[in-house]
Amino acid sequence: MENALCQHDKKNIPRNGWSYATINRWCEVYCQIRYSGCGISGDIIVTVTPSAALIQADWVKPGTHINAMGADMPWKQELDENLYKTAVAVADDREQSAVSGETQVAVQKNILRKECIAEIGDILIGKAEGRTGNQDITIFDSTGLALRDLETAALVIERSNNTESGILVKL
Repeated sequence: MENALCQHDKKNIPRNGWSYATINRWCEVYCQIRYSGCGISGDIIVTVTPSAALIQADWVKPGTHINAMGADMPWKQELDENLYKTAVAVADDREQSAVSGETQVAVQKNILRKECIAEIGDILIGKAEGRTGNQDITIFDSTGLALRDLETAALVIERSNNTESGILVKL
């Protein structure tokens, strides 16, 4: 049954120059998750796939944190949008997340209001609230911001130089 479902699903996955072996591996993982009932039991789930709603809302237990990193275009979605009915939504950038991140489907379907997406920076400085209890499901939608990545890298290098820690590697 799984093999037949994978064959059916192959036509729905983005090809993006993937090799046949990569497509087959993607289908194998996709089928195991989608059609096995999954049984996710981890406290932290990290998704980094160019896929369509792999993680279903009823698979996620209370208290779970999800880092959703693969949905970076309007047509990508890794999580069942119904997760946002009860989850705390956090993003690196609210505006970007609402149009091309994991939260975009939930926003489009009026399951989640854009204004209810907390930005991670605001949580870190105490301007917004994140997890308020051990049973909260939290979702961090990382759409990726190059400027912040560069700022972070510069800070790491600066601190490494100031503390004489780390190893300089010539590339």
